Amino acid sequence: MVGPATVPSLTQVCDATVLALAAAIHRLALAIEGVHANQDPAPSTLTMSENAAEPAPVPAAPAIPAAPPALTAVSTGPLTANNVGPSPHTITQALSNHSGPSEGPWYTVTRGSNVGVFHQQGEATHLTLGVSGASFKRHNSKTEALNAYIHAWNLGGICVV
Repeated sequence: MVGPATVPSLTQVCDATVLALAAAIHRLALAIEGVHANQDPAPSTLTMSENAAEPAPVPAAPAIPAAPPALTAVSTGPLTANNVGPSPHTITQALSNHSGPSEGPWYTVTRGSNVGVFHQQGEATHLTLGVSGASFKRHNSKTEALNAYIHAWNLGGICVV
């Protein structure tokens, strides 16, 4: 019969880790010493001035501004997305000119080659064919379809691909 497995304590794990790190650091230090031993000694970077008792003056570092420039000094211009379809206001305006029935099937295309609210399934299908991740949905009325489009717009889910 095999006895219960022993799990090392946290102290044992930490001690083992510290020992392994110390050994790795020691090996690295030895390797660095070997590299330096095979190279010529570095030339002295300290130069003496005419008066041998004083080292040559070190040139001053360039001044660094104390504070970064104000954020208002940088302008990226307005951020706009270039793949968002027409706004709900534009869709509402276009639908107000529609003289057909407001009931019956209406389709909301939220991801396609064009997006919006459409009365014909064929149009919605055509706008989503060949579009990766295309999305359109059937609704029972124009109002329901428009509300679905507005909801998708507010969630950032409208995308012309």
